[in-house]
Formats: sequence, structure tokens, C-alpha cells
Amino acid sequence: MLSQVVYCPEKLKRALGKETGIRMGKKNLSIFRCVVFLVFVMSAFGMISSAEVNGTGSVQMVLPEYLITIKGESIDNENAQYPLLNYNGITYIPLIYNLSRTLGVETTWHDKEGVAIETTGISCELYLVKSTQNNKTRKFQYRAIFPSFKVTINGMNYNSEAFVLKKKYPALLYNNLIYLPLTSEVAEALDLKLQFSVESGLSIENSNPKVENIDSVSSNVKYDEHSELVVVIDKKIYFMTPDRTLAMVSEEDGELAELFQLPEESNLSALEVDGGNVFLNVHIGGALMGSDMVYEILNEGGKRLISDSYNRVHEFDDFNIMYWAGPMPYPGNLTISRTPKAVYDVADYVPLGSKSVLYGWYWHQEGDSEGGTPSDQVYSSGDYIYLLGFDKMHPDYTSLYEVNAINGVSKKLIYRETKDIKRYGDYIYYISKDIFGHAAVYKYNMKTQSDIHEATSVSGISQYDVLGNNVYFTDDMGLLYEVAIVESPVSITTGRVYQDQSAPCEAIKTFRGDRDYLVITFGAEAQVPHRLLVLDKNGKIVFKTSDHSDIKNISIDNGNLYYMNSGTQHFCRVSLRDIEN
Repeated sequence: MLSQVVYCPEKLKRALGKETGIRMGKKNLSIFRCVVFLVFVMSAFGMISSAEVNGTGSVQMVLPEYLITIKGESIDNENAQYPLLNYNGITYIPLIYNLSRTLGVETTWHDKEGVAIETTGISCELYLVKSTQNNKTRKFQYRAIFPSFKVTINGMNYNSEAFVLKKKYPALLYNNLIYLPLTSEVAEALDLKLQFSVESGLSIENSNPKVENIDSVSSNVKYDEHSELVVVIDKKIYFMTPDRTLAMVSEEDGELAELFQLPEESNLSALEVDGGNVFLNVHIGGALMGSDMVYEILNEGGKRLISDSYNRVHEFDDFNIMYWAGPMPYPGNLTISRTPKAVYDVADYVPLGSKSVLYGWYWHQEGDSEGGTPSDQVYSSGDYIYLLGFDKMHPDYTSLYEVNAINGVSKKLIYRETKDIKRYGDYIYYISKDIFGHAAVYKYNMKTQSDIHEATSVSGISQYDVLGNNVYFTDDMGLLYEVAIVESPVSITTGRVYQDQSAPCEAIKTFRGDRDYLVITFGAEAQVPHRLLVLDKNGKIVFKTSDHSDIKNISIDNGNLYYMNSGTQHFCRVSLRDIEN
């Protein structure tokens, strides 16, 4: 970064209306001092109103005539709704809401304290709204005024002695936006790096993660209620088109391939990646007489049928298991096939486990009334299978069961009501109740066959997931918590992951791979600075953005985070490995 200011060539002096500078040799261009200004928009909390400004005096600004790039993206200044401007030979950059966050900056307006500008490392997609008219036709129409309120940068008052050029380069306001001059002190405070050349113009960079719009993909992935399921694997993006066609776009060349169309009477339930493979779950027909179809999407664009009824099939390395999850479930419903990855055939399966246990269900029975919901949470470790079960011959509560895939021996592991199990490493986490009837998170050690005491107790748990030694869950209000359950000795700590009391969590999901990550999303309309968070296995937030995406539109593959930005309807990519490295 230049030590004090950014220099611009002689040919720009006349356009900027400033003839100060340093004369160089005959073969060199005359250059002059050109300080870049940043414009920070309060659109996160509403633009600053005229009543709040109360500034006096005004100055004239004009359009610059050279290229400016931000994090490698060229700015279309002639057609931008908030163009870059110059005053007295100084360059201004309008940082509207997403532009400020592209540079890792968050802004807050306080009625008494004024504007607070903070570097937080936040990111978002760089997307500038276009103007209704070409800006070159608006000559001499850009007039700025001086604000009367205080401006702070990372807690320092801009009018303090910390910013020595404050008198020469004051903060300005244009179109109800605050403009902050980028002196060397401000650039350092905001972690910005500046470069200028005659050929490429002015470049502004910083170290926060870059959100890249994959243009070739965004133009082909049509976003609506039928295409909200998106997964990525091996640089191939799979999604559903509005006409119910499963399609794939190659990230490398943007080529669109339509794989197959679903029947009109079908309802798409899931598109997911598991074990490096893509699976499509579709329900065809009515609720009682219909059928659940599960396909594996093959690399060459074909498909392999895994199941075509209410039987749930789970494929493992050495065997497949299947159990009935449709109407009128019955005990002894667990079966096994020792021909994994074969074409689906019910005849390949033979009974497994106890004849008195209803497997793969969360079931409850009270007097003559009983009912439940099927569970897709089934795990294997060596020759053992772990899933929910309910013993109908000795009815009490649903529990975690272990079934030996070799000899069929079935064993009840947990002696308390168990629901919603998740495995991470050698542990199976589950939700149960404490002695007061409150919801609590527990974990079971599959190696030592020991059950760890309750981790926390809240009125209710609506959703949860596990990463590393931490459990992340939301209470009945949707507020997000983190809990660590550690053995020998038992150490239980509970903390808030997100401190905003008014920010209900939208979704939590763990993505497994060579590195595991947890993704947390908040609603598109939530008044919070971060609508998407990515945590590593140590609980560290490695990425945060103000962009919103539905959890079904998010995927992590080969160290890259992909998400559909619901605000711009662009498909975006972020390198998580670059962040961690």
C-alpha cells in the first residue's frame, strides 16, 4: 500500500479540476496527489435523514474518468445508482449496504453517538444497483455537505488527532450518505490495500473473504419455489427447474444438462449429497397410496433406483438395511441385504433384529392410543447398526438400539425416552428429558457404551446439530445456543452463539468432508448483521455474510462454500480453505 496517498496521472487533472502535483521527467507523466474516499451507507439501519444531518455549506463533486476495481470487480460507474465521485481532486467510492460489507465493514447509526464504522471481517456479494439514467448526463449535479454528527472508526473519533488529515479531508455527505476520506490512517484502520496504475486504474483490496458470483451458473440456475434444492459435487451443481426437471450445470464451463423430468403428480422432498453421491427423494401419488422414490444420480447423468415404496433404504459399505416407514408400521420391520449398491429388489432383503421391536421410528404409546413418526437417522460402525426402536412387546418409550449386522442380536442402549439422534465420531447425540421434564441434550459413547449426563436443560429444543465436541441447538424461541459435553471429568458449558436476543435461527446443518463445517442461517427479513455463519470444528466462525440463503440452497464441496443468494438470485462461491490457510 502507498505510504500516504494514491497518485494519478497528468491526464486526469483536468477531469478532476485539480492542478496540484509533482512534476516528473520529460518522458514521464505529471502526477498528482489523489486520496481515495470511502462512502459508508447507513442502509442497514436506514439512510441518514435530512433532519439528522443538519450540516452547513456544500461542495461540488464530479465523475472520475478512470477505472476503479474493488476486490477484482470493475465498477460500472457511468450506470451505477451510487457512482464514484471526485471533490477537489479526491476520489470518492459509494459504499452502499453490500459494498461496505464487501470490504469487511459494518456501520451503525446511533441517535446520540452518530455513526460508528467497524471492521468485522463480514463479507457479501458485490452487487451494485444500476441507475435509471447515464451518470455522464448529470454534470455538476453532485453537491455534498458537511455532517454535524460524530463519525468513529473502530471506536476512534474521526475528528481526533489520530487522523492527522481530517481538516484537509473532512467527512462529507451526499444523497444522505456519509463519505469518509481514505487517508493512510483510515486505510490502515479499515484493513484496505490500494494500488494505482495508468493501465488498470485504482484497485481496492482487503483481506476479508471474497464472495464470487459464478456468472455462468447463475444464468442457468432458475430460482423459484421448485428450484430451491441445490447441491454441489465435483464442480457440478444439481438443481430442479420450474418444470420439475432435474438439471446439472458444470461450474467450469456453465454448460446446462437436463437429466430427467419428474412426473406431474410427484412432490420433491430432498436433493442431498451423502458419502460423495447425489440422492434424489421424490414422493409420487397420494399420502396413503403413494410411493417414496429414492434415486442415486450417477456421474454420467443416469440414475439408480434405491427404493420405490415406503421402505427406507440405507446403504453402507458391506450391506444395506431396509425398514417399513409407511402407514400401519409393524414390529420386526428391519431387514438386511448383503449386495450393496445393487439395483433395488425387495427379494434381496432378509429379516434382521428382534421381531418385537419397531425399528426406525419415534413411537409413543399411552393406553389404547399410539402413534409416531419415521426416522431417517441410521448409522453404522463396523458390524453394528444404530437406530431408534420401540419394543411393542414391552412398551415403555422409544430408545436407541444397537443391532449386530452379522448375527442379528438387538440391544437396547438407552434407558430413557430418546428421539432425534445424530452421530459424530464415536458418539451418538440425542434429545431426551431431564428430571424436571425439560428438553436436554445427551451423548452416548459407542466404544465404551457409556451414556453422558445431560448437557443442558431448556423448555424445548426445536432443532440441533453436532460439530466437534459442541452441540448447537435452538430453544422454543429459535434462539441459538452452543453446548460442549466433555468426558472425564464431565464438563458442561453452555453459551450463546449469536448474541442478538431478537434473532431467531432459521436453520442449522453440519456438512461433512475432508473438513467439517457447521452452517447457521437467519431469515432474509431478520434485522441482524449476519444472515449466514460458517463454523469450523473448533467452534470458530470462519465466514459470515449479510447475504441470505435458504439452507437447502447451500452446499460445501472440496473446500468451497456455495449458496444461492436470495437477494440477487445469483449462485455464489467462497473458498473456505483460503480463509483457514
